[in-house]
Amino acid sequence: MKPAKMMAERMKNMLVKDKMGVGEGFLSALKGDVERLLGDYFSVPNTDVKVELDDDGKYKIKITAVADSVKTFSSTLDVFRTRNI
Repeated sequence: MKPAKMMAERMKNMLVKDKMGVGEGFLSALKGDVERLLGDYFSVPNTDVKVELDDDGKYKIKITAVADSVKTFSSTLDVFRTRNI
């Protein structure tokens, strides 16, 4: 890729991030929340969260996670059924 094109792409990315209002602190907090939520249900060692702005001005939130296993737990419904048997 030519240096001028690379510089233009960087500038575009900077402007888009500025327009989105999504900084590193926001992304860090969002990723932490997603990891905690998924961690309640799965053993997830690695999670990737990206927020992009499309041409229509809508946000695309991309979450990629690979789980090692599903956690086992009893739901309140299972506890209720056991008590009524």
